[in-house]
Amino acid sequence: MDEKNLHTIVLPTVAPSGGSGEKPKLLVTSGPLEGREYAILKFPYTIGSGLTNDLSIADSTVSRRHCEITLDASGSLVINDLGSTNGTAIEGVKVSSARLSPNTEVQLGRTRIVVPLVQDRPELMMSAREQFGNSIGRTPLMRHVFHLAEQASACESTVLLLGESGTGKEELAEDIHNESSRKEGPFIVLDCNLFTSLEHAHRELFGTENQTGVLELASGGTLFIDSIDRLPADAQPLLLRAIETRKDIRFIAASCQEMGVLARDGLFYPPLFYALAVVVIELPALRRRKDDIPLLLASIAERLHASEEICHWCEQPSIIAFLRRYNWPGNIREMKLLIERMQSLGRIPADVGIFLRGDNADDQEQAEETAFTVSADRPFKDLKNELIEDFERRYLSDLLARNAQNISQSARSAGIERAYLQRLIRKYGMRNAD
Repeated sequence: MDEKNLHTIVLPTVAPSGGSGEKPKLLVTSGPLEGREYAILKFPYTIGSGLTNDLSIADSTVSRRHCEITLDASGSLVINDLGSTNGTAIEGVKVSSARLSPNTEVQLGRTRIVVPLVQDRPELMMSAREQFGNSIGRTPLMRHVFHLAEQASACESTVLLLGESGTGKEELAEDIHNESSRKEGPFIVLDCNLFTSLEHAHRELFGTENQTGVLELASGGTLFIDSIDRLPADAQPLLLRAIETRKDIRFIAASCQEMGVLARDGLFYPPLFYALAVVVIELPALRRRKDDIPLLLASIAERLHASEEICHWCEQPSIIAFLRRYNWPGNIREMKLLIERMQSLGRIPADVGIFLRGDNADDQEQAEETAFTVSADRPFKDLKNELIEDFERRYLSDLLARNAQNISQSARSAGIERAYLQRLIRKYGMRNAD
């Protein structure tokens, strides 16, 4: 993809204000409108390349009247395609109409937009760094995360980390701790998923005669509370009291849930939410930052001391292209487990798709559908080559399996020259090429 022609409209990651009547805004972070901000002042709000639209984008892959944003009866934002040439896609799937959840990625040709429901900051500030501790990324979304993490490291305020499972919340919390003035103190983890009762939570927090509680263990350092939404309701006021009184502890909490929504709906203690949400950082899902995949592969392989063969595999363009098409439901954790699995087994899979999906037929069907998603947001030649490579890899995997890895027999069965088959096997890093 030509990065110079990629226009990305992204919303800043901020604490939910909980207010009503606020106008959602669009902030352009790259392309000809970089740095400009647009408020959705009326509905329908039209987007396209034509000058009469509410948001006019100078992008040749965007139709003159491409799509519009409206409000449905419940007050939710809805995006409607207006018969555009290249279509409107959400997470790679073309739609004619769809409700927009906060931070849902929408693609219009080469333009991507993220439309949140609420925002409070006028700018999307980005760090100049591409690495914050062990957290790595060069996409605008991650550099904004690093900017917020830098601010969090420089103060003593509580931090609330939000994001899907596997996006690296605990790792970022430890990175913030290691760059803060408390870095010489302990970093203690409390996992609320393990609580079985209020008594259990109270014992872990405050301890007993025979057990030291995490509040005492974290003195002088940082207490990271994972899955804060799973903390028993009766224990939430106790934690709030500790946050208000224990100035010797830095509190960082994390959740996969929309904590502002839980607090609003009475499913989480609102005063505790407000006490935690002084600095809010949302970690994007890996499917929203696929340009970081090559960087993440190399970093994970290095940290796991992967073999030279695996490191070389991580650098192959065809492998990277395939992994970019995968949806990564397990996010970075899933990528790490992929490298760990190859390292422990001492081999590279003939078909990385099956290696990722496992034996579940439903997962295989879903991954195959994701792998062959076709969208006109990229040059024809590039996408065609990637799909051909995907086909070749799948065909070779099945061919070799049917012929017990015998090269000569496989070549005869496929009706191709042995030397050509060997070149393909080497190209895709498959075993037994000799």
